[in-house]
Amino acid sequence: MIFSYLDDQFEAIGNVVGLPDDQLKVVFSWIFCIPFGFFQKKLTNPFVRNIYGLALGLFLQYLCIKEYTYLMVFQALVVYAMAKILKKKCDWPSFFFLYSILIAYHIHRFFDDYYGWRIGHHTVLMMILCKMTYFTFDYCDGKTEIPPLLEYLGYVFFYPSACIGPVFKIQTYIKFIYLKDQYANIPSSVKPCFQQFFYGTIYLVILQLFGPYFSPQHIFQQEWYQELNFILKQVVWHPIIVFVQIRYLGAWKFAQAGIHACGISYEGGKDKNGNDNFDHIITVQDSFLIEYLPMKIVAKWNRSVQNWLKDVFHARFSKMFKPQQAILLVFTVSALWHGVHPMYFISFIHFALYNDCAKFLYKAKDKFEWIPKPLRTIFCWAAGKGCVNYFGLGFNLLEMSVIHQVYSSVYYCFTIIPLIMYIFFSVTGYGQKKKSIVDQKEKQKFKETKQE
Repeated sequence: MIFSYLDDQFEAIGNVVGLPDDQLKVVFSWIFCIPFGFFQKKLTNPFVRNIYGLALGLFLQYLCIKEYTYLMVFQALVVYAMAKILKKKCDWPSFFFLYSILIAYHIHRFFDDYYGWRIGHHTVLMMILCKMTYFTFDYCDGKTEIPPLLEYLGYVFFYPSACIGPVFKIQTYIKFIYLKDQYANIPSSVKPCFQQFFYGTIYLVILQLFGPYFSPQHIFQQEWYQELNFILKQVVWHPIIVFVQIRYLGAWKFAQAGIHACGISYEGGKDKNGNDNFDHIITVQDSFLIEYLPMKIVAKWNRSVQNWLKDVFHARFSKMFKPQQAILLVFTVSALWHGVHPMYFISFIHFALYNDCAKFLYKAKDKFEWIPKPLRTIFCWAAGKGCVNYFGLGFNLLEMSVIHQVYSSVYYCFTIIPLIMYIFFSVTGYGQKKKSIVDQKEKQKFKETKQE
């Protein structure tokens, strides 16, 4: 059978290049999407465009997760049936149905592959779950109608995102297969596609050459690290986190290349540099590497999933709960989406704490104007990056004994100090303007900064 033959080939290649076969298959699926994406642009019949994307998506998904593809199709059919039967009340039932299965997968992985990084069916479900809930919630909000079954399946299993790829709305997919609006005249996608492919290749080459030397598991066991003072440990953390991020950046760039190739990411018009704008679907913004505000970093990281959390959950929770409660619920959804490891929840609690402290400091910024601006900028960057690195290391390491070793080496300061700040500002209200006299321009500026 062709899949058995391909499995043998991927295993052999993986042994040569030093990559597990599961990761190699996903990389192949992204590269595979490029020539087939260019060819799809030549197809004009909506039915053919849809079947083409669906068939390729199922092929790639079966290549990566084998028989679990049947479970993915089953779940997609159940969600479609829910929409048909429950009508405008299918949003939360579909969410709980999909999340129950995902959590069960995560629990199994927690015991079966505790510290592993294998890309399995749980990883695939994480991404297509986003698309299915996007559909049911938008349908209940009146933003879309229930499409024919084949078009719905074509959306869920569209080949550039059938395994691990960016999330987008079903409205975008329907316009794409029918060549409506900006898709009526998609320009050449060769340049943006290969530009992203080039960046992805550079990132992965850098990771292969230098990544092992900056592995947190490697560095934190070194005696010289234990002897560093607090400030030097922070300096060492930066390249460690950068190399952790490069692992994802390289992957997302390949995924972005596949999305660009078929043209579904075409926004229409030109960008600020005068090039054709292919920013409708974005996996990641590289500029997050130089950001220091936690909220801005997360907003630019895994962009499509952040948009999904904002559009589907924050939009609803903000109408049902107070702002802080809504944010915590969104973080809970995100933590469960990532897995059931306790560190995911601890990390997101830290992130919520950092976010609140950033708001407090922003409102009280006039109290710190006596500090020279360059010094304020340096301090804010160092503190912000320190918090994010602390959060990111815990999220990446997962092994609690190692996390305790790393956190205790800096005296748990990025837990204790933000907690003290939160209590101080909450109790004293220091520098916090009353709502009745808050400058509306400042409120709008902060809102734009947070959502940028």
